[in-house]
Amino acid sequence: MGMLAPGSHCSIEVVQSSNREAPDPAAAAGSVMIVDNDHASPNVVPLSASILPEVTFTPASVTFAPQAVGTTSAPKVVLVSSNIDEAGLSLIPIAVSGEFNLVPAGTNPCGPAPGVGLGTSCTLGITFTPRHPGTINGAVTFTLYPECDPENVVILHKACPNAQVTNLSGTGQ
Repeated sequence: MGMLAPGSHCSIEVVQSSNREAPDPAAAAGSVMIVDNDHASPNVVPLSASILPEVTFTPASVTFAPQAVGTTSAPKVVLVSSNIDEAGLSLIPIAVSGEFNLVPAGTNPCGPAPGVGLGTSCTLGITFTPRHPGTINGAVTFTLYPECDPENVVILHKACPNAQVTNLSGTGQ
């Protein structure tokens, strides 16, 4: 970096960038090592950061009240918020499991339009139609990046580490 005159100071800027392939995208750690001619050299400054998930669901899970078998509940609304700023980000649900369905709901329903950016959000409506009595679990799974489209995953021969899931639960009676 260069020489620093006695009694002067400098700043070091450290920037954290996300890594979609990281095994634990919720935390990051590292260090800055400063080497000089002081007897205590090198000086190591530890760094850590908490990283928001790429998408947040509010609420993070949805539990439906007991519902008569063969009838459909009123929709529950889930707010889906983007915590990243990346062109082409798309909030397209690729799968709904269990006895749950997606319906348009809320003021800004989620759709396939790309370009959802940092700080934006949309809403999902989720209904529950039990086909049998008992507890039924399910999930809504999202793919955030075009390269993780199920057809592309097969072509690329790699898993999609950035699918997001919101958990669903209900009881048929």
